[in-house]
Amino acid sequence: LEGIAPKVEKQIEIPIVVARANGLDYAFTQGEDTVLAAMVHRCPEYKDCKINWKEQNKQFEILNKESVFKPSQLTRFNLVLFGSLPSSVASQLNLELKRQSVSVSGWLPSQKYSELPGLGNNVYVCGVNP
Repeated sequence: LEGIAPKVEKQIEIPIVVARANGLDYAFTQGEDTVLAAMVHRCPEYKDCKINWKEQNKQFEILNKESVFKPSQLTRFNLVLFGSLPSSVASQLNLELKRQSVSVSGWLPSQKYSELPGLGNNVYVCGVNP
């Protein structure tokens, strides 16, 4: 399947993610891990926008001798969450993180192949369990 997948993918113009799982040797979670690992290779590369360090340091405020992030600063970082969660649980988690001023830039697996998150330098990835 690994050898023929790229050819079939070109012919039918639908992405094929190859995840190797041999027989019953794989438990359910091992199968999920295999699929997630295969999908990571299909994620686009995140290209970090380089900014001047002086400009970056201006984005922090110092109040009462404590370093405090501006609200917009917390949403600047790229956070990708990975794990197989029902969409209702993922939505609840997104809402709760948003209330805490944490923005999620993507999920793996995503609901659509075209929505795979960009991965690379300066992208934080965190695993979640149901």
